Amino acid sequence: MALADSWGSPQQVSRLDLLQTDILLEAGELSPDASGGDLKLSLLGGTTTEIYEQAFQRYQEARSTNIRVNDELNKALKLQSNTSGEDSIGNAELIQSKRKTNQENIQQLELRIGILQAQLGRRSE
Repeated sequence: MALADSWGSPQQVSRLDLLQTDILLEAGELSPDASGGDLKLSLLGGTTTEIYEQAFQRYQEARSTNIRVNDELNKALKLQSNTSGEDSIGNAELIQSKRKTNQENIQQLELRIGILQAQLGRRSE
């Protein structure tokens, strides 16, 4: 069970990175007032378009990571199906649960990537 649990850890870090990206996107939408325009650029590290580009890249990287983790979970599930016993059933259920959560993360990322593509005037990649 420790091996299956370890796959959740990178996702949590990835989740925090995505939350940070979400906050940057929200901050990028703030309309600058007479004194806040330069402050916004210096705090966020670029123009709104640059922020969208950075978020787009982060979301794509997170999606790739989640797809890779999903592939590993599928392999682990196949290995678990070849073993028997109560521990094996518990591990298989845990892996299936993590795989479902991971698939939901991939879907959320694909939605965010699509929204950013529209914001950036890009076609689907």
